[in-house]
Amino acid sequence: MNEKVDNAKNKTEQAKIMGVKIPEDDYWGDYSSKTCGSVGGATSDNSTKNDAESSN
Repeated sequence: MNEKVDNAKNKTEQAKIMGVKIPEDDYWGDYSSKTCGSVGGATSDNSTKNDAESSN
């Protein structure tokens, strides 16, 4: 994953970096689960990786 995405402070910042247009009214219901999942997936991948590294 891109280092900028890895260092994002939250999912909204991550979405901006990934090129996802942020809804002006903060309503994400019009976005597909695939689009939203790509942002959430990036977050999950990072936490899983970090958890695995910290458990060693």
